[in-house]
Amino acid sequence: RARDEANAREPEELREPEVLQKPYKLKLQQTYLPTPWIGGGFWTRAYGSIPGPTIRVKPGELLEIEFENALGPGPGHSSCDINMAEVGYAMNPSMICALNTSSLHTHGLHVHGNGNGDNVLRSASPGQSLKYEIPVPKNHMGGTHWYHPHVHHATASQAGGGAHGALIVDDPAEYLPKEVADMPEKMLFLSLVNIPKMVRLEAWGLLKAKHEETHQVLWKNDKYPDFKWTDDESEDLEHGESAIPPQLVVNGQYHPKMTIDEGKWYRLRM
Repeated sequence: RARDEANAREPEELREPEVLQKPYKLKLQQTYLPTPWIGGGFWTRAYGSIPGPTIRVKPGELLEIEFENALGPGPGHSSCDINMAEVGYAMNPSMICALNTSSLHTHGLHVHGNGNGDNVLRSASPGQSLKYEIPVPKNHMGGTHWYHPHVHHATASQAGGGAHGALIVDDPAEYLPKEVADMPEKMLFLSLVNIPKMVRLEAWGLLKAKHEETHQVLWKNDKYPDFKWTDDESEDLEHGESAIPPQLVVNGQYHPKMTIDEGKWYRLRM
């Protein structure tokens, strides 16, 4: 019923993500994600909006980003049961942990991963910050990339829950034909919202094999309060009559419309 009502509404005009201005600052925080196809929404982890703000950099520049983890306290890596690692990482509840510990990774850039660079082994606990200094090579090709957290055991929950944004490497001057370089740009960031998976990862990250209960704050609402992911609930949410299929949103919006002028060329970044 909620999906039918959402589809019957006049589509919203597409809103493009904010473009960050220097100095670049990103704050990971609780962020609300509307889900009109089922009604209501969920609080998740993101950069204040879904997607996060767009970052632009030029070849040869030093990409400097101040990253702040403004999430609340939560179980750390010690809550993972490494003895269960031999079972594998795919859908293994014993290996989901540290959901509020985070970091930053540039996905697609050809850069080094040492020190304060694009180093996926660094992490910030809640209340901590990290400074990233990533030299972009002078000969780096222009393109549309993205950024997201990369803390092991928590990446799927954070990046899949909305913590991601566009990272654009601008084309060098006179690199493209003038007709292409002068086209107005439209940013369309496609996010797959998989509610059953996000609810499951949240419950696993807080409970699973820890033999203790932690109050669930994110990925819950009136319909799914403090979801514990029992076999019955799992079957109903994924395969039962009330199963929720994954849904694509564009710039965080459900079925938006994009108004363009007839006879005019646009450059779409997706």
